[in-house]
Amino acid sequence: MEKLLVEIKGQKVFTDSLRIAEKFNKRHDRVIRKIENLIKDDENNRLIFGVVEYKDKKGEFRKKYIMDRRSFTILSMGFTGKKAFDWKNKFLDAFEVMEKTLLQQSIQSQNTEWIAQRSSGKIIHREKTDIIKDFIEYAKSQGGSAKGCGMYYSNIAKMENKALFILEQKFPNFRDILNLNQLATITSADGIAKKAIREGIDDGLHYKEIYRMAKNRVETFADLHGKTFIPYTQQIRLEA
Repeated sequence: MEKLLVEIKGQKVFTDSLRIAEKFNKRHDRVIRKIENLIKDDENNRLIFGVVEYKDKKGEFRKKYIMDRRSFTILSMGFTGKKAFDWKNKFLDAFEVMEKTLLQQSIQSQNTEWIAQRSSGKIIHREKTDIIKDFIEYAKSQGGSAKGCGMYYSNIAKMENKALFILEQKFPNFRDILNLNQLATITSADGIAKKAIREGIDDGLHYKEIYRMAKNRVETFADLHGKTFIPYTQQIRLEA
């Protein structure tokens, strides 16, 4: 899976010098040198550059810098050409999306109806996870490989998301950006998948047939309900 251009750390959105070096086709040591020159010039401490360690491909520890939107913008001013222009826009778009995600999470965390729906959904989701755990052991007892069966946690989640939503991009903490209707929909799908798996195990069906049954029931529900398009700029709204 391709690494995101930016990520959330705490309540801030950051990118890092490794991502920048890769996308702008620069040597990482030169990007670091440019950052450290900016730090020296930043007499008023308006820029945010934090040094952290990472392991390179050889397993050796190296340093990289994380930075916020302003610091990225200042750093990338010196990157010229059409490709650099395109990547600047992609990074800034990514910052905007993540910042809106944080804002939406903050707004929704103060809405009692959304909190109640999210809490209810978490209970159903945990119950589904417990049943998937039983299902994995059931599948292995029927000859399924440990590695393949272990994928059912993510495979069932991906199956539900694909059936219910058209996603313009991947979202971190996906369920936290959903509105009330969307949360209710995915909670219903969790319940449907959970019930199908439980019934299949109780009836002694083959594990592959159980998965197909859960998939078919979720897809039938999705066909009746209709897919929801979630753009990369998911709207910040609370209404059902």
